[in-house]
Amino acid sequence: MKPSPKDKLNQKDQEKYLQLQMMSQQIKATQEQLISLDKQEQQLIDTLETLEVFKQSQINSEILTPVATGIFAKAELKNNTNLIVNVGANTAVEMNIEHTKELIFTQIEEVKKVHEQLSGDLQKLGTEAHKLEHEVHGTECHH
Repeated sequence: MKPSPKDKLNQKDQEKYLQLQMMSQQIKATQEQLISLDKQEQQLIDTLETLEVFKQSQINSEILTPVATGIFAKAELKNNTNLIVNVGANTAVEMNIEHTKELIFTQIEEVKKVHEQLSGDLQKLGTEAHKLEHEVHGTECHH
C-alpha cells in the first residue's frame, strides 16, 4: 500500500520535529559550554589577582601551598618572583611572574575567542530552530 500524501506530510513533520529536538540538544550543549568558558575565564582572572598578591608576599613568610584539591601544607616562601608553571605534556618550566601573567592573558584571549565563536553558533542555531519551529507549528495548524 502506497503512503498517502497525508502520511508523507506527517513523516515530514516527524522529521522536522526530530531535527528540532536535535537542535534543542545542540543549543543546550552550547549553552553549557559557554557557562564552562565563563567559569574558566573567571578562574584565569582570579589567578592574575592571586599572582599580584603573591608578588607582594614577603620572603620567608609562611604560606599555604596546595598538596591536592582542598588539601594544603604550611610552607616557607623562598622566592616571590619565579614560579613553576605547567605548560602541558607533563612539562613544567620556571617563569617569572610577568611572563606567567602574559601566558594567562593569552589564555584569556583564547577563551574569549572560543566564547565569541560559540555565541555566534548559538545565535545561528537559535534562528534555525525558531524557523523550523514555525514550519512545524505552521504545518500542524493546516491539518
